[in-house]
Amino acid sequence: AYLSGITKIDPLKYDLLFERFLDENRQEYPDVDSDFQKSRRGEVVDYIKDKYGEEKVCHIVNFVYFKPRSLIKDACRIYKIPFSKTNKLTKLITHDIKTMEEAKEIKEVREFFDKHPEIEEVCDGLEGCIRQKSKHAAGIVITPNELSDYMGTVKVKGEICSCFDKRVVEELRLLKLDILGLRTLDVIAEAKRLIKDNIELPLTFDDPKPYELLQKGDTIGQFQFETDLLTNMAMEMQINNFEKLYAATTAVRPGAQDSGSADRYIKRLLGKEKIKYPHKLLEEFLEPTLGEILFQETVMTVANKVGNIELSRAYRMIKDISKSKGVDVINTYRDDFVSGCGESGISVDIANDIFDIIQESGKYLFNKSHAVAYSALTYWTLWLRTYYPKEFLMGVIHYPKAQKEEKERMITQAIKELRNNGYKVRSPDINLSMESISIGRDENIYMGLSDIAGVGESAVKEIRANRPYESFDDFIGKVQKRKVNKRVLTNLVLAGVFDNFGRRDELYYSFIDEPYEKWDDKEMLTRQLMVLDLPSKKPLIDYYENKYEQHIDIIPIEDINFSRAEGEIWVKGIITDFKTRKSNTELESFAGIEKHMSFFNIDDGTKKVPCFLSPEGYTVFKEVVDDGEPVIIKGHTYGKVDKIYVDGVLSLIKENDETLEKYAYDKREEEIDEIFNEGFDVDTIRSVTYRVSKNGNPYAELYTSEDNRKLLCFGKQKDK
Repeated sequence: AYLSGITKIDPLKYDLLFERFLDENRQEYPDVDSDFQKSRRGEVVDYIKDKYGEEKVCHIVNFVYFKPRSLIKDACRIYKIPFSKTNKLTKLITHDIKTMEEAKEIKEVREFFDKHPEIEEVCDGLEGCIRQKSKHAAGIVITPNELSDYMGTVKVKGEICSCFDKRVVEELRLLKLDILGLRTLDVIAEAKRLIKDNIELPLTFDDPKPYELLQKGDTIGQFQFETDLLTNMAMEMQINNFEKLYAATTAVRPGAQDSGSADRYIKRLLGKEKIKYPHKLLEEFLEPTLGEILFQETVMTVANKVGNIELSRAYRMIKDISKSKGVDVINTYRDDFVSGCGESGISVDIANDIFDIIQESGKYLFNKSHAVAYSALTYWTLWLRTYYPKEFLMGVIHYPKAQKEEKERMITQAIKELRNNGYKVRSPDINLSMESISIGRDENIYMGLSDIAGVGESAVKEIRANRPYESFDDFIGKVQKRKVNKRVLTNLVLAGVFDNFGRRDELYYSFIDEPYEKWDDKEMLTRQLMVLDLPSKKPLIDYYENKYEQHIDIIPIEDINFSRAEGEIWVKGIITDFKTRKSNTELESFAGIEKHMSFFNIDDGTKKVPCFLSPEGYTVFKEVVDDGEPVIIKGHTYGKVDKIYVDGVLSLIKENDETLEKYAYDKREEEIDEIFNEGFDVDTIRSVTYRVSKNGNPYAELYTSEDNRKLLCFGKQKDK
């Protein structure tokens, strides 16, 4: 792969073992994953079909099978068991439980089936059957002759797919390719296009300057480092070279996290723990990773150098250990290893001790080849961000992640960073903007026309084809109404594309049949945010008066460390994407009691984050939570997930629950002393939890700071 130019990573420099990839004893074809630009993946698939013939190439089908958790959920839904009860039951079935028999060993599952034998019968009958089919995200199969000579085919959403999944395709000895689309490659390609200097990405990774971004936690658009977990790890480790970079991306993997090796590696790196080697014979192999086994290649080398096992067999050993093959299979490797150690003069007891270490660590290991190759991509994004920040950040905005919340967060962060670097990022302009973000003739950065909600490809083409426009009326007269309809026109006005032709409110009411109302800055921004994700210099929430400002410590959302559990945080922002879901128990449904939980985002201009409000909380705060509401939220975090769990909501424009409002005002003890006369017992409420009794009446549990006393507050208590 290196010699033919597929990869630029020199395998000798990083001790990447060829035997991990291919050897004459290997039973299956090597699994080649090829990453292409996500936006151009379709071109690669079309090329393969043109080269080998459409009758010889197709996508691979993907089957989702009935497993204990999904099967019980589906069966319960058919038998109308309440979701809350089902969810509580299936949470007990962990992912390592693979069969229904194992699930039945759980006491609650067994009791549930005893009560509902008809559901148990369905589950037993469907276990292991195919639940649904889809197109594999990356898999392509190529056959020597027509597909029908080797297998049947099936249509999935209009695409021809193999009727067998990837496992059977491999068993048929057919060629399987994984053609993956990677957004990061789009970002890099777009940055290089904007730079226009025909730059070449560096093939050495020893420039210290790009690593400074990781040390500061500046990870916008940085491949593999966009999560809070890896950002915090990068700052903690103070990554300053390539070896630490690929070690960090390995340490964050589930295996290293579960085994504890990631935690030990970081502590040793920071000098918080003494470096220990599991055995003195392993010291030379584990010195680069401070005594921890992080990579499959490390075990292969140990097996080869210490146990005299061929590298190709060492790779097979790692695969069998990771798949937890039976005792007999593992003991075969143990016998070979112990025998090989004997040839090196190592005693049987020591050889068995070392193999025990290999067997335990082998369950969790990641491969170094993958870590190094992907870390090269990380370095290139760091390098572009360091030396070409404008072009790189524009690439991030052009190709953000697909998920809505992640997409909005990345665009917001990238725009803020561009502005922090002195670049002007403007709303789309009817004469200057392209389809996506671009640099205008005036050297300012303009958001794209397609970034405006409801403005599709045909509308963009029509707008660009009839340029230039001298006035709003000139625009109306030139474009076709069926391509630029009233809704598109409205969104263009609200996004500010015609700002050079007049005020937005005047243009809006010139074609909307409503009485004219002049818009202030708040109204202008509110309407703009409905159609365009362009953060303003003054966030929308700052237009609302905050009467609690002097009483509670509000933290910007971007400053919250979501990887750590926080018992109490206060944030303010605008509620968006509000939705509710029923949350009734079987007994509550029978009694006619209806409860809801709610989910929404809170946006304070620094970051948008998801929030969860429990059924009890929603009962108390439903009057003040809705889309577009400016609020203050008291909540907590659990760590490792970017989400605020809401304990209380204060509206900045509506009447609030008196208990929480008093809490907000009276939070600081020194202020309480000034409010009350001498003789009162002054204390501070540290936490409030809202609940609903069995009769449907709301009440609050309050805990005080002095001795963590628990107080109950029933009803509104209006005169107290």
